[in-house]
Amino acid sequence: MRLIKFRAWDKRRKAFYADHQNSESFAEDLGNDNYVLQQFTGLLDKNGKEIYEGDICEYADSYNEKRANVITWDERKAAFYIPGRAYPIDYKIEVMGNIYENPELLQPA
Repeated sequence: MRLIKFRAWDKRRKAFYADHQNSESFAEDLGNDNYVLQQFTGLLDKNGKEIYEGDICEYADSYNEKRANVITWDERKAAFYIPGRAYPIDYKIEVMGNIYENPELLQPA
C-alpha cells in the first residue's frame, strides 16, 4: 500500500510544514488559503530523498544531457510526472530543490 503524505508551503512564513498523512485534517488545521498542499509521490530519488509534487528534479535526457523540471500531477493520467520527459519518474532522478525555495533552478543557465 502506498503511503499518503503531504507537506504544506506557508506563503506568509515562506517555509514548509511537512509529513502529514491526512490531507483533510491537515488543511483544516492550517485553515486558510495561505498554504499550498503538496503530495508525496510515494517515490524516492537516487539518494533516497522523498519526491513531492512541486519538487525540482534533475535527470539525464535521451541524449544524456542534464535537465531539470518540476514534478507535476496529471489528472487525466492520475499520475505524477516530469513535463518533457518521456520516461516515468524513476530512481535515476535527483531532487535539487522545490518551486518555492529554489525557483532559480528552473532558469536557463
